Amino acid sequence: MGKKVKLLSICKPKQYKTISKNELIDDGKYLVYGANGVIGKSNKYTHENPTLMVTCRGATCGSLNISKPFSYINGNAMAFDSIDKNFDLMYLYYYLSSRGFNDAISGTAQPQITRENLKNIDVLELSLDQQKQIAKTLDKAQELIDLRKESIAKLDELAKSIFIDMFGNPVSNPKGWNIEKLENLVEKEKNSLKTGPFGSSLKKEFYVQKGYKIYGQEQVIADDFEYGDYYIDEKRFLTLKNYAIKTNDVLISLVGSFGKIAIVPEVFQEGIINPRLMKISFNCKVYNPVFFKYLFYSDSFKQQVQNHSHGGTMGILNLTILKNLNYINPKIELQNKFAKTIEKIEEQKSLYKQELEKLEENFQALLQQSFGE
Repeated sequence: MGKKVKLLSICKPKQYKTISKNELIDDGKYLVYGANGVIGKSNKYTHENPTLMVTCRGATCGSLNISKPFSYINGNAMAFDSIDKNFDLMYLYYYLSSRGFNDAISGTAQPQITRENLKNIDVLELSLDQQKQIAKTLDKAQELIDLRKESIAKLDELAKSIFIDMFGNPVSNPKGWNIEKLENLVEKEKNSLKTGPFGSSLKKEFYVQKGYKIYGQEQVIADDFEYGDYYIDEKRFLTLKNYAIKTNDVLISLVGSFGKIAIVPEVFQEGIINPRLMKISFNCKVYNPVFFKYLFYSDSFKQQVQNHSHGGTMGILNLTILKNLNYINPKIELQNKFAKTIEKIEEQKSLYKQELEKLEENFQALLQQSFGE
C-alpha cells in the first residue's frame, strides 16, 4: 500500500459566499450546490470544472458531492479546490466517502466542519494508475447500484400511472366515481379511526426489553414492520388496547415526514401505535387499503393534503383534516383488481431490493478491499 498524506497538503478547502433562496433564478444558466446537492440555479458560477465538496453544516454534515462543470458551490458546502495533480478526483471521492468525517465534525445542536477540523485527516496516496483503476472498479459497482435503484423507482412510477389510468385524478374526479367521506369507508367500530395516545402514556421509562411492540414513524417510513425494538408490558398494553393494530390497518405518519403510509401485513408483532401515527381500519368489503394508499400518494391528493396541513414546511396532519376530505369510491371489484396488480409489482420490487442489498454489500466489500488498513 502507499503512504498517508494530509488532506490539507493536497487541496485547498474553501467556502464561498452563500446564495440565499431568494437569489436563486428558475431559469438560471448554472447549477447551485448546497448542503444536500443541487438546490437551484444562478447566472454566476464559482467552479468551471467538476469539484469535490463536503457538506459542512447541518444534519448531513460530512456528506460528499461532485459538482457538474460550471456550478456555484454555496457556503453550506466546502469546496476542495486546487487538488494535487497526483490525485484522481473520483479516487479522492471514494476514499473520503469510505473514511468519513466523523472525527472532523464539531458542534452538537448545529454540526459543522471547519478548515481547522480537516487538518488531521489523512489520505492514502497510491500511484495515479492505481487510483484510476480503483475509481473505475468502484464506478462500475456504483453504476449497478444506481441502475437497480432506477428499476425500483420505475416500478413505483408504474404503480402510480396504473392508478391514474384506472381511476383518473382522485381530486377532480373526471371519471365521475361516487364520492364518500372517510367515516363511511371504515369499519363500524369505535377505534376504526384513531390517532396515537398522548406522549405521557408512552414515556421511555415504560419501555421493556420484550413484550408488545410500539409502532412509530420509523416503521412506516421504512415500510418495515420488523424494524425497531421498543416494547411495553402486557399491563400497559391492556390500558392502551384502543391503539392496537391489526392486519390491513393503514398507518399514517402525522408529523415531519407526514403522509407516509404503511399497511399492516398478515404477520406482525402485536402492538400499538405511538403519538406520531394514525391508524385507519377500512371496511375491506367497501374500500381496499392498497387502493387508498395509492390514492393518498397521487400527486393531486398529496397536494390537497399539503394545502390543509399545518406547520409550514414540516407539515402536521390530523384526523380532522382527513375526515373533511372527499374520497372517490369506485366499485370494490375494481379496487381489488388494482390491488392484485400492485401485488405483482411489489413481488418484482422485492426481488430488486434483494439484488440491491447484495450489490451494496459488494460495494462495501470493494471499498474495504481498496482502502482497508
